[in-house]
Amino acid sequence: MNIEQLSKILPKPRHPVEIPEPTNWVEVDNHYGTMPSELKKFVNFYGTGSIDGFIWIHNPIAKNPHLNFLVQAKIMLEALLETSENSGDCPYPIFPKTGGLIPFGKTDNGDGLYWLSNGPSDQWSIVVNAGRDAKFERFEIGLIELIGGLVKGKLSCSIFPEDFPSEHPQFLTQV
Repeated sequence: MNIEQLSKILPKPRHPVEIPEPTNWVEVDNHYGTMPSELKKFVNFYGTGSIDGFIWIHNPIAKNPHLNFLVQAKIMLEALLETSENSGDCPYPIFPKTGGLIPFGKTDNGDGLYWLSNGPSDQWSIVVNAGRDAKFERFEIGLIELIGGLVKGKLSCSIFPEDFPSEHPQFLTQV
């Protein structure tokens, strides 16, 4: 699935907000390594907002610190590291370790969306971590295919609530 196919089942907002330029990704790439092209395509197409008011993909130029990639990546990594050090429950390495988890989004329930940064970035897996326990679910597909599968109902994530997605999923702009 590509971004144009995704837009047929998750329409682009009429007035997307905070659309990054390619140069806006430089700081993210310099700090965390080159991000997967699908992440950039998704954020560059939809801008800042959420999928059905539930999944939020971080944007490097979001003015809202709760949606800003660099701000949230730091916060989410610190929390994941602290939890992992205290409980040892994370089955994956955590950035800056080689192949470590790098956060790129979250849900309204506090679940984290991470890249498992093994190998070339366009081949990274996606890992969802439940916000309230040490449950992890791994997907061996790209972001656009994951979102497309979720909104079409062809994929599910055991961490997400049963009422996601809605009958008519939307991308909701938010700043």
